[in-house]
Order: sequence, then structure tokens, then C-alpha cells
Amino acid sequence: MPRHRAGHRFAVAATAAALVPLLFVSACGEEDSGAADAGPSETDQPTDAGIETEDPADAVVGDWDAERKDRSAQGADVPRLTEVAVTEFEEYDRVTFAFDGSAPQVIASYVDEPPSGEGEPPELAGAHNLMVVLVWVDEESGFAPADLTDTVREVRDFGIFEGELRVVLGLDTPGGGAPGFRVTGTEDEVVVDIAHEQAG
Repeated sequence: MPRHRAGHRFAVAATAAALVPLLFVSACGEEDSGAADAGPSETDQPTDAGIETEDPADAVVGDWDAERKDRSAQGADVPRLTEVAVTEFEEYDRVTFAFDGSAPQVIASYVDEPPSGEGEPPELAGAHNLMVVLVWVDEESGFAPADLTDTVREVRDFGIFEGELRVVLGLDTPGGGAPGFRVTGTEDEVVVDIAHEQAG
């Protein structure tokens, strides 16, 4: 009988010893599983380094200057201008050029006088002439008279010359100086926003 008890103790000890590695492996597996479920650490998270986060179109009105602005064509087709609309906002007015087709390249800059050819320069309402040149547009382009505001006093079509449609905006500001502006748009629109105050 004593020999039997010793054998029994040996068998229990052997069984316990055999279970230890299994318990260890199981515990490690649970730890690994928890680590995997925890997701990447903060150091593994993507950052915005190298990404331009400020869109020029989001600049505040006071930051707009009166310098020339350019915007590239949005497609390879020859679009037709179909409409020009003027919308008044609290701090600026928006002039939208809508096209049948992709928006063309645009160049916007102040000029001392509107286009005149060989004759006398025509008079426009407003103290400042902002010329918007729409490059390579359909000869059938045109638009109905747009609504006007205290800032946008006139919108005049000066026709197409060598594929470029010239539209001049006659502008005023309470302070008398040329207002700041920006040029943005979509795939089929060109947008010119004009501040109600002169550029700083």
C-alpha cells in the first residue's frame, strides 16, 4: 500500500508538471491576443506631416490682395460660357462664370482701361476695372446681364480675341481703393470673389 501511494503521488506530480507548459503557452496566447486587439500605438498612427492642410480658397477676406490671379483649365475641351451670376454675401460678392463643358484657364487682373481696340476706351461703372480673361472658349459663348451690387457695378463682355473671352468687372469700395479678390471654382465653373473693402 505505501508503494501504491508513492506511485499515485508521482503520477499526480507528473501530470501537474505536464500541465505547466500548457498553462504557460495558454497565458502567453491570451497576452498576445490582447496586444493584437489593442491596435497600433500612438507612434504607429499616421500623421499629417507633409500634407498641405490650408486650402487657399479658405483664406479670410482680409487676406485677399489685388494681385493677378491664375487658374488652370479643368479639361481639354473647348467650353462655352452660358451664364454669369453675381451673388452678394456679408463680406464679399461672388461672380460665377458657368460653362457647358470644363472650366477654362482663367487670368484675372486689374487694368487701367478696358479693351478698346483702336477707339476710345469705353467707360464702365465703378472706379476699378478687374478684367477676367477666359482662355480658349467657344465662340458662341455669351451671357445675359447679371444682377449688380454696391461693389460689382458692372459686368461687361468685351468679346473673344484669339480664343480669349474678356469680361471686365467694374468695381467700387467705400474706401475708394481696389478691392482684394480671389479666383476659385469647380470642374465647370470659374468663381471670382471680391471683397467689399479695399485690399490692405
